[in-house]
Amino acid sequence: MKKNLLLFGILVLAAAPALAEVDVNTLTEPYYLRNSNYSSEAIRLIQLDKHYANGIPVAQNKKVKYSDNKFLNATAEAVHAAFRYWDPAWDDGKYFTRDIDQDFGFDDL
Repeated sequence: MKKNLLLFGILVLAAAPALAEVDVNTLTEPYYLRNSNYSSEAIRLIQLDKHYANGIPVAQNKKVKYSDNKFLNATAEAVHAAFRYWDPAWDDGKYFTRDIDQDFGFDDL
């Protein structure tokens, strides 16, 4: 009887990890990714990809106000627009935040 109970106990312990419930939603939650040593940028991209795949619109970046002076603000915006135009590696905030409509437009080129 002791041998049967010991064998049954070993079988129950061997099957216990198979009962762990981990699904895709749990694996892509920010707290799970943060505990798995992913960077904050990787977590942000994973969340944006989830929103894009599910068709959930993502809030666009707000316009930055550089100065209270209108002239300096316009000048700073012009300088940033020039750098965005000349530098292909400039982060314009449009990565994964595009509209999810099926119409083709000039932005798709």
